[in-house]
Amino acid sequence: MADDGNEGRLLLAGIWGPAAGAAWGAISFVVGAAIAGAPFVILIAFLVAAFVYGIVIAMVLTWTVGLAWHALATAANWRSAWAYMATATAVGFALACAIPRNTMPAVSDTPLSVAWVVSCSMVVAWVGWSIRRPDRDTPNPPTAAP
Repeated sequence: MADDGNEGRLLLAGIWGPAAGAAWGAISFVVGAAIAGAPFVILIAFLVAAFVYGIVIAMVLTWTVGLAWHALATAANWRSAWAYMATATAVGFALACAIPRNTMPAVSDTPLSVAWVVSCSMVVAWVGWSIRRPDRDTPNPPTAAP
């Protein structure tokens, strides 16, 4: 089978999507901490920790749930960005509700934390979709039965 570039774009989307979502999450988290009055040294530590935490979670979800969703969406011919964004919203919402209360009691299950996690998952989906662009794939041609 000839490589039409889709595999390379899928790999790039699977790397840059989670990186962009983690960057958005880390920067927005640090901005919130700065508004709350955190010292500069703490902000730098928050930035690094939030990025590492975010990219690990985003990579795991992208290469499991996201890849399974992409296979299902491709088979069902759901190629629009809206389909990917809606799925990212649902996964982000489920993830935000699954944050253990004993791990992050100050932010778990608050509307702000849910919106933050959902926005991060939407950035992952949007960047990944923008790189991969499944809407530009050619549909499989019909084949005759043997």
